[in-house]
Amino acid sequence: MRSSKGFTLLEVLIVIAIISIVIAIALPSMQASTQRNRVDTAIAQIQKNLTFARNHSQNYLKYVTVCPLNNANKCTSDWKIGLDIFIDADKNLEFNGDDDDIKLKSGLPFNAQDTIVFTSPLTALTFRPDGQATVSAAPGTEILFRYCSGEQRSGLKVENSGITSIVEAANCS
Repeated sequence: MRSSKGFTLLEVLIVIAIISIVIAIALPSMQASTQRNRVDTAIAQIQKNLTFARNHSQNYLKYVTVCPLNNANKCTSDWKIGLDIFIDADKNLEFNGDDDDIKLKSGLPFNAQDTIVFTSPLTALTFRPDGQATVSAAPGTEILFRYCSGEQRSGLKVENSGITSIVEAANCS
């Protein structure tokens, strides 16, 4: 009688088939989990940067602007390129010689596959020396960041007082 060591081809094929089925079932939920983590991380990063900008405006009694800067150092509406935070001495929404940089391209850009929208059509958020948030829009305009990745989405609301809170976002279109 021969002693058998190892696995037969049939046993190996059965194990591979079972592993394939488990992966096929788990993969969609892993993708959703990855997107959820990316959305949560991005919103937390935005909230951290806005809180930092607000605190800086209050501590140094300066106007601090948060926006994405283009190559000409002007605020744009392309929030995917990342957030820039600077003291806007002349309050013109441009980073120029009169301004001090605080954080330029602060650890971002965001994932190219994701969508980030700031209350349309605003290009910047400015914190006054008293910490109040101001935008170049009609008074009472809701200040809201929305970040979406696939079916996962989240929002960050900025109150006129400058305080931020994470909210459920409808969509990013």
